[in-house]
Amino acid sequence: MEKTSHETYEDSIHGQTPVSTLARKYIRRQYRKILKFGQQFTASMPASDLHELRIMCKKLRYLLEFFATIFPRNEMKQVVKQLKGLQDCLGKFNDLSVQQNQLGVYLEEMKENVSLEIGTSIGGLVTALYSTQESCKADCLAAFDKFRNPATMQCFRGYCERLT
Repeated sequence: MEKTSHETYEDSIHGQTPVSTLARKYIRRQYRKILKFGQQFTASMPASDLHELRIMCKKLRYLLEFFATIFPRNEMKQVVKQLKGLQDCLGKFNDLSVQQNQLGVYLEEMKENVSLEIGTSIGGLVTALYSTQESCKADCLAAFDKFRNPATMQCFRGYCERLT
């Protein structure tokens, strides 16, 4: 059956579904994606995978914020706190990746016109940024462990079950 322009939302597939049911479904799905993806989170994980994890966390945060009006106050406080901590770490890690990449692009573009001193200085800066990034990755791993700890997982699962 083809929809017409005068058809109402009630006529659609989710028209009679309570918003809280859909919210629970989408939030739970995104949370599970993050946990599943995070099972492969190690110190050797490439920056591109950490960026993908960052995007997944953003999507969960958007869902939590979008549906915040139907959440009981303080219900998700622990989950949001852990999620924010993880997002902060992943954001810092991503910023360090971008900075290193941009310095590399600059050196490549200016290779004919960069003095040895400037090239060496930029190389030293990239090395320092890389070192900071490796420390940051360890912080991200610790933040992810907090995010997936049993207490946070139980809070999240219990919340998703009560949100009906």
